[in-house]
Amino acid sequence: MSSKDSPGRVLVKRIIDDMARRNLEPTAKDHELLALAEGLADQLDKLKASAAANGYTTVIFSGSVVINPAVAAVNSTTLALAKVIGQVEMTELPAKDPVKQRAARTRWAAHNIAKQRWEDAR
Repeated sequence: MSSKDSPGRVLVKRIIDDMARRNLEPTAKDHELLALAEGLADQLDKLKASAAANGYTTVIFSGSVVINPAVAAVNSTTLALAKVIGQVEMTELPAKDPVKQRAARTRWAAHNIAKQRWEDAR
């Protein structure tokens, strides 16, 4: 597999294509998260290959059979990848309601006036 079609690049392309079908554009934050996801997916592929090549268990110097450390790394990398992908915004954010924004500004203005009066009275 060439670096052009690495598992990470394939994953990122699928996510961006899915976003395009939903008429969404990745933000700068999404691009950073996708770059991180690409690296994690590539690392996960290498770890899986290592675990498959070396076996899922290994014998340590004392003669005990233990799980291959690559298997644990696969599990933790999978979890990290899921967390990163979960942070990519895949839904359109609702537009802000101008009436609610005006009400919030009014409440904050009243709050700031009361705060200033309190500070002046001290």
